[in-house]
Amino acid sequence: MQEPADWNDIEGWDRFHAETPVADRIAAARRALRYAIDLEANRLKRVWFPGCGSSLAPRSYAELGFETVASDLSREALDIQWRSLRAHIELLKMLYEQAVSGLAPERGGKLEIVKHDICTPFERPAVDCVLNIRAFTGFEHEAMRMIAASHVAALRPGGWVIFEMTDVALDARDAIEDLLIEAGATLPQNECERWYRRALRETGLPVTFILGHPRVDSAQGHLEQPGDQERLDEVEQAYLQRRRQQRAREGSPPEGAKLAFFLYD
Repeated sequence: MQEPADWNDIEGWDRFHAETPVADRIAAARRALRYAIDLEANRLKRVWFPGCGSSLAPRSYAELGFETVASDLSREALDIQWRSLRAHIELLKMLYEQAVSGLAPERGGKLEIVKHDICTPFERPAVDCVLNIRAFTGFEHEAMRMIAASHVAALRPGGWVIFEMTDVALDARDAIEDLLIEAGATLPQNECERWYRRALRETGLPVTFILGHPRVDSAQGHLEQPGDQERLDEVEQAYLQRRRQQRAREGSPPEGAKLAFFLYD
């Protein structure tokens, strides 16, 4: 089971979603639930999952009381979302117990399922949060620009757009984030994040992240030398200090700003 090489291949996505095991759909929901506490705390109740695929995350959020919109172009993905209205309830309840402390299931949320091209404007009432879960970087650059614009335009003032991505190289992240800035989003502490990536690149070491900390990536054929990890540790400490200073300097984001956050797995 592999994603289509061409992310515009709708028939390929239909086959992919049809073959996705229920266990993977549950795992996708579990990952997405890590954002639920922060959304609840900030009263962000209307959530859009663009390119939702076959994940049980939209249904899970609806069960927690969120007003949820799930959209995709794949007919198979949409059919799976419809079937999730009646199936897997016991599995979802187990997810809540395991992943979402303090939020109770079955709180009267809503799940709306719509066919929508992720690159086009979202012509529905504004949402409080867009959760783009791994439905971005597989597109061409111009398509990503249209997606960024669509997501930011869909937000109400003060809303959030959260991007979860995998396998994005450090030196590719500035260009991705520029698309959200161009679309009108505010990226909290982005200056500091860019400094961090640049400082890590300047060490000349191959870097991977383990539990959020930079580590020498020996999988790329690099033979770690004495002092290599210490150099990365020094960069991380300098980054953390810069974050504290920038947070104090910037304070809270401007009222009504549309905020963009990136999680690079």
